[in-house]
Amino acid sequence: MMRLKSKLLSLNVDKEVKVKVYTPANCDEVRIPFMVDKVARVVGRLAETSPPIGQDDSRLMDGVLVQNGFKLSMMASDDLREYAGLTTTMVTCKQYITLSTASIDLIRWALESTFGLIEEINSPSSEAVKGSNGDASETQDDSVIKKGEEADEEIPSRELTTYLIMGCVFVKYNPQRREVEVEWEGNMMNDGVADAVMAVLLTVESSPAAVKRSSKNKQCHNHAPPLPSNPHSQLTPDERFMRLCMILEAQFGSEIAAIERPKLKYHGGRKERFPSAAEDASKVDTPDIDEPEDEEELREMEELELARLQSLGIPVPGIEIKVDNHVARVWLETLEVECSYPVLRDRVRVVVERAVETVADMWNTKAGSTMPVKGIPNGSNTIKTEQVV
Repeated sequence: MMRLKSKLLSLNVDKEVKVKVYTPANCDEVRIPFMVDKVARVVGRLAETSPPIGQDDSRLMDGVLVQNGFKLSMMASDDLREYAGLTTTMVTCKQYITLSTASIDLIRWALESTFGLIEEINSPSSEAVKGSNGDASETQDDSVIKKGEEADEEIPSRELTTYLIMGCVFVKYNPQRREVEVEWEGNMMNDGVADAVMAVLLTVESSPAAVKRSSKNKQCHNHAPPLPSNPHSQLTPDERFMRLCMILEAQFGSEIAAIERPKLKYHGGRKERFPSAAEDASKVDTPDIDEPEDEEELREMEELELARLQSLGIPVPGIEIKVDNHVARVWLETLEVECSYPVLRDRVRVVVERAVETVADMWNTKAGSTMPVKGIPNGSNTIKTEQVV
């Protein structure tokens, strides 16, 4: 080994970069650090849309990384079966709670006090019930006609009342059995919301606020004035905006201002450029216009964009956050964060996402009336767990 080492050194003595030759002893552990670039191929739905060019976070992608041998593939969770041969499983959890004294109005009032605006989903109308009082249906089997016997008394059927809380938890109330069913898709975020919903339902009959609320409605006639609605259930866009500003101010300080001019993607066929955070703060909100004659057209486009945002319930286009010499902008429609400093941009993005996940929808006063259905690949399994309290 020593002769081999000396020979290798003599052959490489003329090189500019000195060559080092190590001769470890037998049975000694040798650790050689090296770096290998791993390349993953993007397939499926993620490959249909290319990332934006020219942004610092253009290389960031959300997906599932699958390794098959030495090949890496990144895909969406819905494409696991088609491209990776894997099946996904959706766990649907159900919880049944019996409330003997709480009414549906009290339940809704308690849920609105905790979660703000909740959505009421209309139950499907049952057309088969219209002939429930002795529907004389005739059936013919082998030339034998039988006529059903009419009922003596009709029992009124009551439909289930369904509420959707924070877009993930369904609360169904059965007035006949005085039972509440809580249903949600099992994951980390939905489990936390479901735990909070069940905590509210379990204390709705005994909490002092609920007792005070229900005692006001004990009237023997219907001439009592209606109780005022819950203030947490009908929040204006300005109130939601102020709450978001309070969360951001607690995290980044008081240097938070509203952006008055909206973000325009294109102007006159050219993409509009926004100043970077390194520029002067006085030039932050002034877009770069190549020709002065386009100022009137730009002002008209900004007025149309502001009117569109206000129709959606968004009071201002965005928020500007200044920390030291760095400036970050949050556009309220898409919750997009722009900042030249990656650390501040990621921090602001995380705070905004958690703030939106913690409260109800920021601007939509009412979501769709249908239950959200997530696509599941063919052949996937569905596991349902039920627990009765």
